[in-house]
Amino acid sequence: MTICDVGTGMLPYNSAKQQVLEQITPCTTSETLPLSQAHGRVLACDIVSPMHVPPHDNSAMDGYALGPTSNSLVPLEYTVVETVLAGQTPQKQLNSGECTRIMTGALLPQNTYAVVMQEQVERNADIIRIANLPRAGSNIRQRGEDIAKDKVIVSKGCALSAVNIGVLASIGIATVEVFRPIKVALLTTGDELQEVGQSLQEGQIYDTNSYVLHSALQKLNCEVLNYGIIKDDLDVITDTLTEAMTQADIIISSGGVSVGDADFVKTALAQLGDVAFWKVAMKPGKPFAFGKLADTVFFGLPGNPVSSVVTFQQLVIPAIETMQGQTPQSLPTFWAIAKERIRKRPGRQDFQRAVYHTDHNGQLMVRALSAQGSGMLTSIQKANCLALLDAPREDVLPGEKIQISLFHPALQASS
Repeated sequence: MTICDVGTGMLPYNSAKQQVLEQITPCTTSETLPLSQAHGRVLACDIVSPMHVPPHDNSAMDGYALGPTSNSLVPLEYTVVETVLAGQTPQKQLNSGECTRIMTGALLPQNTYAVVMQEQVERNADIIRIANLPRAGSNIRQRGEDIAKDKVIVSKGCALSAVNIGVLASIGIATVEVFRPIKVALLTTGDELQEVGQSLQEGQIYDTNSYVLHSALQKLNCEVLNYGIIKDDLDVITDTLTEAMTQADIIISSGGVSVGDADFVKTALAQLGDVAFWKVAMKPGKPFAFGKLADTVFFGLPGNPVSSVVTFQQLVIPAIETMQGQTPQSLPTFWAIAKERIRKRPGRQDFQRAVYHTDHNGQLMVRALSAQGSGMLTSIQKANCLALLDAPREDVLPGEKIQISLFHPALQASS
């Protein structure tokens, strides 16, 4: 008999993700920042290049700019008429049989045929000899070959990377218009939770979720309003959510959305707003709430650390990126061969922590970690990918191909 991992009222994972993204309104408020302060921020408008890069033809290396030649005999001889360093302007145009000593990046004299690298030149006083005539245009960086004037060079919705910033600097952009940071209210619930740095009492555990989520939200360039650990008390939770609604674009809680007697978050949400769904057919991460509290989006993550991280990556990060004005990133996904049997019950989309490597034939191989418990945060620390197992499927057999995806950089650097 096949045992199915299904439950009443669970929304399929893909439907849950679609519902989330359909209800997210992108930010429209922008601000202007110096380029040096814009790393990771999302552009609010296209940036069009006001210039060509490079702005003029220049030498791609140290060598000699050769003038026109009609001589097909070798070796070829040229007379050196001047030396041009980077940043200098040539004073002489080249005639037939003439050349200019030139450095990398230097402006080319008029009538340059090609640049020959210095290692291919024999020089005696002001005469150089080369064994072979290079192709026309060799070792020349053409005006505008990197960036053409009036072309869109970075598009609206792009989260600015270090390279993006370098490209903008290359066209003289000093300030950029970016969307304002998204404000995220973060809270964790549970009387069993203790703050890091305090002594644990019997029955207590340290709060890890707020540290993982706060760190990831900062990496996502969100402004975090951290409310810390909230007592399992309906009035306290209601008051905290009410305040957070007035301060934040998004509220993220962890814990309190399951079926326990002390899971008061569900009750508070029912009083304050509209909840679209409570359960998602995914593993880990079944108890997951999504809804609206007035104009604020709410995500209720499971309390178990692995479930919290996986639902945050798969459902919350795409929503944050959408609200920031981005197109949500598609995480790198690959096909790999299972080294061992991977246990899977049909019913829920499964995201198993796994380790991939390339074998001696260059084939991508993957094995699921034996520890898949939703409370074992070290399983994500030890993994370098997630094995993506569709809801209907059963066990993966050794040698079978499956899809794997990397973790989002906000949570774990790629291996």
